[in-house]
Amino acid sequence: MKKLIFCFLSAASLISCQDTPKKSSEIQELKPLSNAELIRNPMSGDASDIDLKQAPHMTFKDTLYDFGEINEGKEISYAYEFVNDGKQTLLIAEAKSSCGCTVPKWPQKPIPPGDSGKINIVFNSLNRTNHQSKTINIFANTVPNKTTLYLQGNVLPKSKK
Repeated sequence: MKKLIFCFLSAASLISCQDTPKKSSEIQELKPLSNAELIRNPMSGDASDIDLKQAPHMTFKDTLYDFGEINEGKEISYAYEFVNDGKQTLLIAEAKSSCGCTVPKWPQKPIPPGDSGKINIVFNSLNRTNHQSKTINIFANTVPNKTTLYLQGNVLPKSKK
């Protein structure tokens, strides 16, 4: 009896795992890819097939912003300015900071060669005292596809009364 049940379950699992052709009414339409899905690091293992002179390139005015000394609880805003000095349109997929206290905003539209843009950040110093050092990673269709920006400064603790 156990062998019969085992054979039945095995046969049922084989039948259910077979790929059946889909009817045209069951086929879903493909959605266009987002910028984030399109951006891949174009470098191959040996990089011999990549023309770096043709790729988009971000040149920043400054990659480090030192906000100096501030009192705890103050918010700092800064704009990292850049130019696409490459030969192709620049697409920024994402900007991520190393901490939730720093929020980046980046251009959502493509940036043609020669045009400029800004990565705006807001740093909230509440509950962040002493030396602060944060990074903001920009992911784009550049080579390499990650650019790192830096934020630093000193936060003075609130005086206790």
